[in-house]
Amino acid sequence: MRQVSSSLLQERGMVTLRWEKKTDSHGGATWRAKPVWEFSHLFSSVDSWHMADIPPISVHLKVCPYYQTSLLSEPVALSGMSDRQEGSQEERRSLVDHFARNRLQQ
Repeated sequence: MRQVSSSLLQERGMVTLRWEKKTDSHGGATWRAKPVWEFSHLFSSVDSWHMADIPPISVHLKVCPYYQTSLLSEPVALSGMSDRQEGSQEERRSLVDHFARNRLQQ
């Protein structure tokens, strides 16, 4: 079972981040993320293993009415990629700063 699982992990598994808290001798704490290969825990238990002879999802997408491709000829601006940042430093504070300030004001 271990060999079957490890062979399918690269193909059907997913990479998640496992966060670990490290506490130093001064009482400070840092968090580190470590990538971990695993299968999703949201599925039901597997009673038997077999390879099914079914067509790939790409065959379905060729006839699916909800799958629409979008061909763009002009560049699309992505958020945060502008050369010039608009607004003052106060206006551009991060979400962490925003919530930290709101907590201090309460």
